[in-house]
Amino acid sequence: MDAVDNREASSATPKTDTPRSGRRTLWLFLLSMLASATLILSVGWFTGLRDFARGAVVSVAVFALLPFAIIAAGIALALLFLMLSLIVAILSDGGADYIGGGEEVIVESGVRMIPGYYRWLASRRHPVFWGVPLGVALGGLALSGLLATVVIPQEGNTAQSLAEAQAEIERVYRENGRYPKPTEAGHLSWESLGKPEKGMLVLDGFARPVEYQVAGAWKAASYRVRSFGYDGRNGGGDDLCVSGATALGRLGAKLKVDRKDGGKWSVRAKLAGVAEMRCEGEE
Repeated sequence: MDAVDNREASSATPKTDTPRSGRRTLWLFLLSMLASATLILSVGWFTGLRDFARGAVVSVAVFALLPFAIIAAGIALALLFLMLSLIVAILSDGGADYIGGGEEVIVESGVRMIPGYYRWLASRRHPVFWGVPLGVALGGLALSGLLATVVIPQEGNTAQSLAEAQAEIERVYRENGRYPKPTEAGHLSWESLGKPEKGMLVLDGFARPVEYQVAGAWKAASYRVRSFGYDGRNGGGDDLCVSGATALGRLGAKLKVDRKDGGKWSVRAKLAGVAEMRCEGEE
């Protein structure tokens, strides 16, 4: 009688444990995915947003397509060596041999790796193993969405603001023979541009005062207007600049032609301004 009861108890155990185990697996998967996505989103927003978003998506793509990435690397090396060989052959009147070797081994290794790698991936059962890379991908896609919906439109507005500020600075110079003076905090005021009705300070697309610097005097004078970008910090690839020493006067003319009626700038004009006004490498 006891043996029958034990069998009944043992046969009933999986029925009660399976749903609980399934819920635990699902929670581990969701928590690991959300934690990694939140980490990527947080770190990326406060550091190099563009590079972090791109790196997150690329890392997951490499993880999922590692054998093909190795094959692509081998093909890229072969093409590079072929190009170098052609250049050497041209410079040496056709007397050079093929430069390189070993890229065939890389390609063959990638091809042989395909079945074993995907069998190994298919055998992974732990929910965290799949939750983390999926969360990294979601975090990267979320950063890309923030770029498209928040950062890029405001950068376009910044490009418009800087180009208009540059035009006003040049106008003041033509009228007065000198550039307007910056404020004590190093900003550009609308009053110095003769337009106090537009507000106190010239702002970028992120509603922050632009940095304004003037160096030299008279014909040797120069100026620079800088927006610190979405992170609000000096330096980095998100800063935008215009200055009297650049060829951005031609850009201003181009943007004026590309403006729509009513004083609004087209998206194409704003994106052209963002690309032209990048001040990477400047301090």
